[in-house]
Amino acid sequence: MSITPVPPVVPVTAPLAIDSEAGSSHSSAREALPDDAAPADGTFPAAVPEAKSTGYGSLLLPSTGTSLLKLMAEEAVPDSHAAALTPRQWLARYMALSIASPQAPPQIGDANYYSLADLDLIKGTTGYNFVVLDGATAVVDDEGHPAPGAIGQQVQALAAKVSGDRAAGLFSGEVSPEYLHGVFAEFADAEQPFPEGWLDNALGYWHDHHASGAIHANLLA
Repeated sequence: MSITPVPPVVPVTAPLAIDSEAGSSHSSAREALPDDAAPADGTFPAAVPEAKSTGYGSLLLPSTGTSLLKLMAEEAVPDSHAAALTPRQWLARYMALSIASPQAPPQIGDANYYSLADLDLIKGTTGYNFVVLDGATAVVDDEGHPAPGAIGQQVQALAAKVSGDRAAGLFSGEVSPEYLHGVFAEFADAEQPFPEGWLDNALGYWHDHHASGAIHANLLA
């Protein structure tokens, strides 16, 4: 559930459905891998060296979430005519598709733009990885398992709020403690509160990572 004007995002609480309209500035994850990206034995996806981690192709992971790349080597992904894929197989497939994409993730000013700092803050707040794929997003734990349905929706809502407010010009740069207080109050007032402890986690993470004077949001009146 999103309360922002951002195009809908897709939690991996079931086999991932890609919305080709979301993030229209970059290619759809429905596109096949290029011929030279497929492994010789026909299995999919090809293993990707771990050095190709955060922000490779159109894939963006939290800086503490690069262990998810191991799924591309560990999860045997059948072809599209085989039995339904598990959520971890879907994640492996779409990470590989995203890495193979020649496009970068959406940039500032694009719909569904997220910075690496956004993804790290969401991880520090919720404990889950918010993964930006080519045309979709996913919420998973460090082993690639989907977040429980209600939690996954709340992570998506928090992420969409940040992205939507930035796109609407309500703030620029990275989020600030004042912005976080406002977001959590807004959802609480709408009787859609985030889980207890998330705000404290968010503020603690922000202060831990901005003690040296890192950039924060410039709120616009």
